[in-house]
Amino acid sequence: MPFFIDDADWNYKYKEGWHDYFTSLKVFDNSTNSTEKYANSSSNAKHSHKISEYIDCIKEIFTPKDHLIQMSKDKIKSIGGPYTSIYVRRGDKLISESKHIAIPDILNQLNIHDDGRTVFVQTDDYTVVEELKRVLPSCKIETLTPSSNLGAAYDQHLQKSPDEKKKDFEELIVSILVFLEGGPCWTDLRSNIGRLHKLLGFDKVKLYPIDESKNISLNANSHPSYSF
Repeated sequence: MPFFIDDADWNYKYKEGWHDYFTSLKVFDNSTNSTEKYANSSSNAKHSHKISEYIDCIKEIFTPKDHLIQMSKDKIKSIGGPYTSIYVRRGDKLISESKHIAIPDILNQLNIHDDGRTVFVQTDDYTVVEELKRVLPSCKIETLTPSSNLGAAYDQHLQKSPDEKKKDFEELIVSILVFLEGGPCWTDLRSNIGRLHKLLGFDKVKLYPIDESKNISLNANSHPSYSF
């Protein structure tokens, strides 16, 4: 069955929409009959699928354009050696969906200490970077998050210009690519980005909060896709 993406009203559309950033998929043009539509907010899927199937699917879909891959390689080269990856979600996520976990508590759960290691932080809030620098003074803290970012908020996003939105989304994609090259990689299972991390790097990406995480089998069924 043909599979399309409908990016007509996508907030990150710059010039080409989906193809501003990715090489995969064909854009839906409304000429196809008998279509079934799926979205994160309203899943109409009739069948559950194995985690392994979602992994195969997401690796076909998440294919960043060459300039974004090169940006990630440049950042990894500038880091200059092995690093631990941590993803911390803040912003409106904490209001609607997730309980706040303080940075020291996150580090305790992950058994990360002030041992001089390099840490790459993917986050929407630069204050997370500042706090990690205070808590881990001997560690080298790396990020792609601009110092002006103080937590993602949908209403604020809508007010940004197309150029600003494009810059934000490219930073997100490149951060994901850099995150996945770390080791170990720790991500928040309560976030869509965290679940994307897990599907893209199933064997190396570890989940927190520890008390909520669970062993996820490749053969386990998940319906809808974001429920694992």
